[in-house]
Amino acid sequence: MKAMLANKYLVDGQIQQAIDLFESDLHLESAPLATLYSLLVCHSLAGRCADAAPIAAAILRREGALDLERIREYRQRFTEDLFLRGSLRFAEMCRQVDRRASVHTRLVLAVLLDDAAEIALCQDALHDIRSKE
Repeated sequence: MKAMLANKYLVDGQIQQAIDLFESDLHLESAPLATLYSLLVCHSLAGRCADAAPIAAAILRREGALDLERIREYRQRFTEDLFLRGSLRFAEMCRQVDRRASVHTRLVLAVLLDDAAEIALCQDALHDIRSKE
């Protein structure tokens, strides 16, 4: 029931209310993937790279990569106004946190905004980060 209400908040653009509900009983290792992806999208839309990082890491531990098609499906749920707000902060976001956190958040936003050039840049950056580990 909480997940349904949280997703309604997400669709309505009430990002903080959605985050609060998704995180209320969150256990990263046992949370359903749908919840993790929803929370990743929420934190990305809110520009919270540091909060998105552990969510992305939990998804990566389970799946090995972010499912871009799954993220793309969220686009159908939102109004254009939500994307406009997201694109306005897209250029300056996440400069204050580690590169991995920033790249995952930027990748999610790039997928939601259907920005092929930014998707490619983020994927290249993730490849560089992985190769240095």
